[in-house]
Amino acid sequence: MPAAALFDVDGTLLDTSYWHTVAWTEALARFGRTPAMARVHTALVTSGARPGEALFVGDTSWDVQAAAGAQVTCAAVLSGGFGERALRSAGALEVHTDVGELLARLDSSALADPTHFQPVRG
Repeated sequence: MPAAALFDVDGTLLDTSYWHTVAWTEALARFGRTPAMARVHTALVTSGARPGEALFVGDTSWDVQAAAGAQVTCAAVLSGGFGERALRSAGALEVHTDVGELLARLDSSALADPTHFQPVRG
């Protein structure tokens, strides 16, 4: 198991995925912004883990890109309004339907496989 599992999964209690995705897509495009690695670095510092010791779990292609930029391997879930193809294209190691599926498959997921805990090339 990794030293830390860093989750960024919005819309868990109320399905706002579509509007969340639209709002962020428009905002990032309007201001020419790219995924920020700072929040991944903050999560690492808070957890006490180094990039090669953590697995980031996100639900948007921006999450996956931010994790890669921070040299953290990323698994993804489909709750963020992005399809499997988009998440894998962004660099997700694996994609799950939701966090429930990730939990159900925990023993066969990247979280259980120590070979995945090494820095990725961003």
